[in-house]
Amino acid sequence: MKNYLWALYGAVLVSLFVFGSIHTFTTGKGVFIGLISLGFSIAYLIGLYGYVKDKVISTRKTWRVLFYVNVFGLSMSLISFLLVPGQAQAIDLIFKVIISIPLLIALYRYSSIENDIWNNTD
Repeated sequence: MKNYLWALYGAVLVSLFVFGSIHTFTTGKGVFIGLISLGFSIAYLIGLYGYVKDKVISTRKTWRVLFYVNVFGLSMSLISFLLVPGQAQAIDLIFKVIISIPLLIALYRYSSIENDIWNNTD
């Protein structure tokens, strides 16, 4: 059941990343930022896959850095909302946080030194 829920969550993330990328590239607004975001999104999905399947991908430190990058991005969204409050920004922030919480948990656990898959790699 656990793997099914993670697979469902991964499918939701993929669909959000795909639709977000299509929107960015078809409107032509923020294409450079969209490419950077797409790169991070792919990396996050790879980390989620490694966590769910207990597979060593890259290094533990890489995933810890990506965890902090995700936290930093959410923090910047919060600061942006606090500086320019609005209903659309509030909904966007709440949605980002709700969608990101499982990913943050997975990246944190995956990059944890206590995760047994890293015992012979670092």
